[in-house]
Amino acid sequence: MFIHVGGDIVVLARDIIAILDYSKPETRKKIEPLLEEARSKGSLIWLDEETTKSIIITNQNIYGSPISSVTLNRRA
Repeated sequence: MFIHVGGDIVVLARDIIAILDYSKPETRKKIEPLLEEARSKGSLIWLDEETTKSIIITNQNIYGSPISSVTLNRRA
């Protein structure tokens, strides 16, 4: 099954490792090193960096999505 994560991006549900709530400051602090590493490798994809509400971690990429983590979890 495919899940629409925002913009024109869809990912396979089986490839999703985690969907994290990026709107919480404590979550942002904890995953910032992971995002920096992904950015340096070129595997971080911001769909809309200013309105990012969730982070989707997959086998190949990390996506910053404007769709809430609750909505994405329902889709999964």
